[in-house]
Amino acid sequence: MSESSGQADATAMLLLGTHLGSHNRLTVLEEDGAADRLAQWRTGLVGPHAPARLRDRIPTPPDRSVPSVQGVRMLSSTSPPDAGSAPDGPETERLLATAVRLARTLPAAHPTLAVVRGWGRGDRERARLLCARLAEQGIRSTELSPVPEAGERGGQDRGPRRPAVDPLVHAGGPQEQAMRAAALWQLPLLIDRPAGRPGGELNAFGAHRSPVIGIHLSDGGVGVGVRETVLVSLQPQPGNARLILDNEKITAPGDQPLRIILTGQGLLEARGDSFGRRRIRRLRFERAWGAYRMDVDGAPARDVRAPLRIETLPGRLHLLHP
Repeated sequence: MSESSGQADATAMLLLGTHLGSHNRLTVLEEDGAADRLAQWRTGLVGPHAPARLRDRIPTPPDRSVPSVQGVRMLSSTSPPDAGSAPDGPETERLLATAVRLARTLPAAHPTLAVVRGWGRGDRERARLLCARLAEQGIRSTELSPVPEAGERGGQDRGPRRPAVDPLVHAGGPQEQAMRAAALWQLPLLIDRPAGRPGGELNAFGAHRSPVIGIHLSDGGVGVGVRETVLVSLQPQPGNARLILDNEKITAPGDQPLRIILTGQGLLEARGDSFGRRRIRRLRFERAWGAYRMDVDGAPARDVRAPLRIETLPGRLHLLHP
């Protein structure tokens, strides 16, 4: 093949790619550790027992690796930035400096920061780089994915399974996912300041607590929302459902979506076509037939069944800003 095409590089990449994965899945070359696996396979292929013609045809790839920092491999400076990744900028440097200062002021002798990331490739890479930068400062860190994930249905949230870490650091992905994880685990979250909010002084950070929506499921699970929760029936004719808004009992059609929004005053606002809008502190959803889809903060979270209890949890979300 190389003799007929005259392009030894392209032929070598084709052989290496088909060795790691099928011909229509060459994206495996972009995975972590692909370079090491390629080098090991090539060493065995063009070793001393390989034909001389093959050793001459397959070029030796240049060493483009970058030394790792405590087991975290960093990107080469010649590698193009991934789509969606955020380069080091003033916001990233400010977040890093605040995380280091926060870790050194914690009472624990060797605190561990949990870097909360999104599922995008750029988010994962930014989290790895942040862990590497923290390791350079002598700060231990680990990566965590937010809970619950947007679009994930049917998961079992059996209460706040708090990981053995100290404060959380948001490194990318939707902020609402990281906020839900922090509220569910009851851990402080270091996150970029919202747009329009002035920054703090040098080497200082701000903090505040916010309420969240607490969702108590019929199977004993617990969920949280930072903005809104919507219940949508999955049955064609679900009948009527009974709502208890604080102490008021209301019968509402089960085929109409029920939206519960967290207001700026820390109250819940229940919205339905049959009763309009009601400002409440707690809500109970009962006597509804069949399964309902529960959307949390604009994304489908899971399927649920009555009874449900929804209430405000004041001060549950603890946010830190650089």
